[in-house]
Amino acid sequence: MERAPNTGQKATDFIITSGPNAGKTVDLMYTTKNLSQKEIDGMNKFFEKNMTVTPQGQNIPGGQKQILEHLEKADIVPVDFTVLTPLNQKIFMDFIIKLPKNQTDKIIIMR
Repeated sequence: MERAPNTGQKATDFIITSGPNAGKTVDLMYTTKNLSQKEIDGMNKFFEKNMTVTPQGQNIPGGQKQILEHLEKADIVPVDFTVLTPLNQKIFMDFIIKLPKNQTDKIIIMR
């Protein structure tokens, strides 16, 4: 696996370079740079609001939109549940269970 080239547009994180999945793109969700408690707390603090409150002028909450963008641009979307609180894990699962199979098949939950 190699870092995906920076094209200046929204790109995936990695490209698989060998094996049966060669050429597939990978885009990680809910990873932190240093895995510090401060980063984890910050991510969880606004997670529920970002997943459930639709901003004025938008048609879906920003957190849901972000998930859909990851699924649109990548073949595989690993989701790091180790950094999410149990409540936030449930909110995530409640959202993705409503998605079509071709999208949910891309998601890999890491616990």
